[in-house]
Amino acid sequence: MGGNVSAVIGEMQTAELNELFSRSFPRQEDMLRQLLNDVQQLYRGEWEQWQPCQVVYHNIGHIHAVLTVALQILVGHSKLHHQVAQTSRVKVLAAAALFHDSGYLKEKSDSSAGSGGQYTFEHVERSQLLAQSYLAQRSDWSVQECQAVDVLIGATKIIAVSEQPLTLAPEFDGLANMLASADLLAQMADEYYLDKLPQLYAEFAEAYAVKGRRQLNQLGFLIFDSYAQLLGSSAGFIRQQVLPRLQQLGDQEQALQAYFATQPSPYMHQLMLNLHHIDSLPKQS
Repeated sequence: MGGNVSAVIGEMQTAELNELFSRSFPRQEDMLRQLLNDVQQLYRGEWEQWQPCQVVYHNIGHIHAVLTVALQILVGHSKLHHQVAQTSRVKVLAAAALFHDSGYLKEKSDSSAGSGGQYTFEHVERSQLLAQSYLAQRSDWSVQECQAVDVLIGATKIIAVSEQPLTLAPEFDGLANMLASADLLAQMADEYYLDKLPQLYAEFAEAYAVKGRRQLNQLGFLIFDSYAQLLGSSAGFIRQQVLPRLQQLGDQEQALQAYFATQPSPYMHQLMLNLHHIDSLPKQS
């Protein structure tokens, strides 16, 4: 995708997010706009310590998408339970969504040849550190809110829910599941999911080259020997990993149906279309 096209898409996504802020979160609109602007500057390389985002899959477009889905889930959840979303919940969910993949960014002192994909298998921890360094400079963030952002970012790891050491204050209950679900849906329900898979594999390949396939395999990571293998395993991954995990995470589909007033939600509809499309592809020999 060319730079000009990406820029236009980014502007459209920003406009859609700002409209979502003003429509659904008028009390938190200014705070959300500031958070979004700060992270967009980070991804453009306008922060002192960080280079512009160079990975193509986990780029600012993905961040925009995850933030959108996460906030839509929160609105739908509020509708289902006849509640008004508290500011502390809105800010924690938004900040975690915005920073959850910032660990792919390279520091300006980083002269390595990779685009940032080399950090694939440690990007969550790097994202947590970057988020905390940002929040530590903000006087309007409590210790509990900062801790919650850390926990939410950790919840985006693709591991069993029971393995995640989640410790959240009661006021932030459910937010980790919302973000983890939004991260999955923003990827798997993307209408260009198949078109973007080569970009995802390119990031994996960078990490393989730096970390070593054998070492990563010994650490328990799923390794793909080729792009064809990644593509060939996609349908099984969705059926055996993604759909069950979405159920484990509290089935946020109900909240999205409440938000969109449709059954299924547009995300689940597109996810199933993507799965059907993958199933219809010629089998690799």
